[in-house]
Amino acid sequence: MRLRQLGFTLIELMVVVTVIGILAAIAIPTYRGYVRAAHLNEAKPYLLDIASKERSYKTRNGVYCCSGGNLNETVLTTGLNLDLNSTGNFCFVVICRDSAICGSTNSTAFVATSQGGDPTVEFEVWAILRATSTTTVSGPQSTTCTMSASKVTPTGWVSTSSTAAGREGRVVVYRYPAPPNRRDTAAGQDSVFFNWLEGLSESHALTK
Repeated sequence: MRLRQLGFTLIELMVVVTVIGILAAIAIPTYRGYVRAAHLNEAKPYLLDIASKERSYKTRNGVYCCSGGNLNETVLTTGLNLDLNSTGNFCFVVICRDSAICGSTNSTAFVATSQGGDPTVEFEVWAILRATSTTTVSGPQSTTCTMSASKVTPTGWVSTSSTAAGREGRVVVYRYPAPPNRRDTAAGQDSVFFNWLEGLSESHALTK
């Protein structure tokens, strides 16, 4: 009897390669999304710290910081006793619109649409993603964040592509008072439906 020939046929090898390619096509974008979300977590302690110090500032002064412009990190750093120079991947701004409670207002709308039953928004803190070593970066609705020349350079994970998720100009946001934990039913900035957890949302930064 002839011995059975061992090994794979060309067709079997092609099937295996095809299956590996399909699995890779599915897994790689998912993996990149997890990595991107992990990078965005870098901003959260700063967002919470800024919001906490804003509330303390209002308790002492009757209004939120800061007179002279809350789109300038240097003003926030001085007014709230912050150190933001080590956060090279983000530029931080406070969006405050009510002159009765804000030391300095700006014309920028909040990044997400308020839903029925939400508490009245007093301010939002944005971490605007930064890809290059310039001292200004533009966020939603042409908001320009200005930072110190001594700010460290970005580490390179923020994209410069105009169509990629996690690109320069996208934001991680903290809203105060916090909305309920949920996914919004109405779209906000750039047609994004925001997911909220304890007042924080990465939805804008994770959406292309």
